[in-house]
Amino acid sequence: TDGDPSADSSASDPIALQSKALSLELILSLLKANGPAFRSSDKFVQTIKSHLCVSLLRNCTSNMEEVVGLSLQVFVQLVEHFKDHLKAEIEVFVTKIFLRILDSENSEAHHKALVLRVFQTLCEDPTALVELFLNYDADFDSDCDLFNQMVGALARCAKQAHGGHRHTGSDDSKDKQAAEARIRRLGLEGLRAVLRS
Repeated sequence: TDGDPSADSSASDPIALQSKALSLELILSLLKANGPAFRSSDKFVQTIKSHLCVSLLRNCTSNMEEVVGLSLQVFVQLVEHFKDHLKAEIEVFVTKIFLRILDSENSEAHHKALVLRVFQTLCEDPTALVELFLNYDADFDSDCDLFNQMVGALARCAKQAHGGHRHTGSDDSKDKQAAEARIRRLGLEGLRAVLRS
């Protein structure tokens, strides 16, 4: 997971793309299988903060869907296993990357869908939701109402307006309508997960 800003050059290099994807898959497997020794290791946590998180921030804004998808899966694992150590980093990911992707008209629909899947995964875990609320929204020392911002983003996606291109009949118009419908559906599913939790 090279942290070089030019890392997206691998989009035109199949070998580099495969290498990046394989690296992310290995990291994902490691995080899923990690035990108490890893989670309590100061050295391992520091490595995550100084190297992995920096790399993921770049990969989450990549134009390569496979890289973005794997990076977001790694982020979910970090929240699940290391959230006590990564409070500031999680805030940066959500507020500076994920919410901006969802709120930007220039973001690709598939990119928004991947972020919404992450939010849905977090919202389906009652413990994770409670901890997000307690660690951010209910923390008087924190200026970030992370839980509230996530729910607000889901609501905005769920009520996203239909485009005015509905009756043009072109393939591009139909694709755009389908993408918008998918975003609305994912937003609704996220809100439903919050209510169920």
